[in-house]
Amino acid sequence: MDRVEVNGLAAEVRALREEIGPLRASILRLDRSVKLRTRWLIAAVACTAAVLIAVAAAAVFADLEIRRQIAAANRKLCPMIALLLPDPSAPPTTPRAVELAHQAEILYTVYDCRKDTS
Repeated sequence: MDRVEVNGLAAEVRALREEIGPLRASILRLDRSVKLRTRWLIAAVACTAAVLIAVAAAAVFADLEIRRQIAAANRKLCPMIALLLPDPSAPPTTPRAVELAHQAEILYTVYDCRKDTS
């Protein structure tokens, strides 16, 4: 009795496999298509990320170089600004001279001037 039920189940399993055969092939094609699209998408995202990182790095290096050039150009003004600094032995007496000396000290500090450049 048990053998008959097993044969019946085996027949049902074979019948179900025959029914899902075309569906299985369709699912496999769809699976390959999805995997292929996923690979292309991952490659596209990776390439875009690499390009964005390269552009950002170039922008940072360009910004640093521009800042360095601006600082060098500002330091060229140090001797002229040093002429506007008051002599410690004779401080300015007029309000305009005091304000001019104050502004010269601010510029001297902002432009990172050193005493040896004046």
